[in-house]
Amino acid sequence: MDNRKCKGAVINGQLKYIKKKWGQQGLKEAMSFAGFSRAPRDGEWIPISKNHLLYEWLIKNKGRKQVYEAARYTAMDLGIFSFIFSFVGMEKLLEKARLNYKTLFNYGDIVIEKLGERKVKITMKEVGTEKFICDIWEGAIRGLMDVTKSGGTINRTTPDESIDCVYIVRWE
Repeated sequence: MDNRKCKGAVINGQLKYIKKKWGQQGLKEAMSFAGFSRAPRDGEWIPISKNHLLYEWLIKNKGRKQVYEAARYTAMDLGIFSFIFSFVGMEKLLEKARLNYKTLFNYGDIVIEKLGERKVKITMKEVGTEKFICDIWEGAIRGLMDVTKSGGTINRTTPDESIDCVYIVRWE
């Protein structure tokens, strides 16, 4: 049995994205597909399988690219913190994300290895084997880059269906 869970705040970011892109009807369809009768509370622990059903709905109905875009939007959906983090810089925001990962997920981990000035290797440890999982984390990293206004590149070094997702990230 899969005991992996995420906080409702993660799912709510995706639901906001779906509603913004496809309106109330899209939101209703996605929630029904994932088995939600209501949006979760931000602090509520939700089985990750329900989160993944939202991504499956996106793939089936809107295309795989939307997995990346939904995760990007969710990472950027920080409200007033977006303004504050725009002054922090990418390196400090990545460290903050690493330290706070366990507040949103009860599995996996983030390992960040500095490779040089404005370049890191990010390993999302034991995040799953779903075909779209690395798209999710790549989108989230891009969202953090967008928040800090850090242009740059993200190069994935792991194939689909790997339990870890590894990226080389460079920013300006």
